[in-house]
Amino acid sequence: LATSGLIVFSYVIGRAGLLRERLNEWTPTVVVVLLWAFLFLVKDPALLPWINPFHRFPIVIFGISYIVFRCIQFVMDGEIFEEADLPTFFNYVLFFPTLMAGPIERAWHLIPQLRRERTRPDADTTYSAFALILLGLFKKLAIADRMVAFVDPVFANPGNYPTHTIWFAVIAYAFQIYCDFSGYTDMAIGC
Repeated sequence: LATSGLIVFSYVIGRAGLLRERLNEWTPTVVVVLLWAFLFLVKDPALLPWINPFHRFPIVIFGISYIVFRCIQFVMDGEIFEEADLPTFFNYVLFFPTLMAGPIERAWHLIPQLRRERTRPDADTTYSAFALILLGLFKKLAIADRMVAFVDPVFANPGNYPTHTIWFAVIAYAFQIYCDFSGYTDMAIGC
């Protein structure tokens, strides 16, 4: 409920005026301060018990820092508001896969993709995707994970093995790393 309120608040303030044109120049600063204050209260409610009556029962909101940063970024990016309705904005803020891919995704880049018309995949596309996922699983489970059984003991005690075995372990480790990343990539592309 608190997360939904935060997202709606950010959306309404963002829509309320393309910030820099209809409202005064202090509005983005006030919004950012309010969002930071919300994050501060949620992260450590015991610091201000007179404001938060639930300070004895901490509320855990998973990903709240990420959500607040996404809302701040959206509020500061005034140019994309025309394209974003509330459901699209919820999808943008709660799209956690970008968390693993790197920095906060800019709204102008992600929102048009969320609003694009979806088409159902045909049989050939589904077959290709399934084949890529199976190929990725094979690379990961049958090759990369099996190389670990050979590589780890050699790297743990290289003095116990002859030189040619160590060189073979180095080559096997290269294949292990390649198949690990290549397998994950194939599975991600297939999905």
